[in-house]
Amino acid sequence: MMKSLRVEVQNLEVAYRRRRMAWVLKVPRLRLKGRGIALLVGESGSGKSTLLRVLVGLIPWIYPADVAGYVNVLGFNPLEEAGFNRLRVLVGYAPQSTDYAFANLYVEDELLAREEVLRRHGMKVALSAYDVSEALGLSEYLGYRIDSLSG
Repeated sequence: MMKSLRVEVQNLEVAYRRRRMAWVLKVPRLRLKGRGIALLVGESGSGKSTLLRVLVGLIPWIYPADVAGYVNVLGFNPLEEAGFNRLRVLVGYAPQSTDYAFANLYVEDELLAREEVLRRHGMKVALSAYDVSEALGLSEYLGYRIDSLSG
């Protein structure tokens, strides 16, 4: 694997157990390298959320599903418990519905709380939540209630 490779997926297949074992997602190959922002687009029901849930380890550890194939995110396999435990402090997932996704009401409080979790787990935080918000041009949203933002 190349040093700059951040995400690699090969022959990924996912089937939710409640759906009679029909594969709901098949990804032959996906590679994301280096730094940057990747945009995942597709029609409703095309598997975008399922793919993201696999990449952060929510599937199979939180959402029960059968998964086949190879997945590597930042050098960890989210399909293995040890990989999931490492990734859950490194990678965030914000679903469109915020009903149960966040612990705080305001964007700033949520970002600062997640930054503190990283520090508590011995991770070095190179950029603060404020630095990242500014770099992404999102500083104006820090005072917003999370449930007031659109998907």
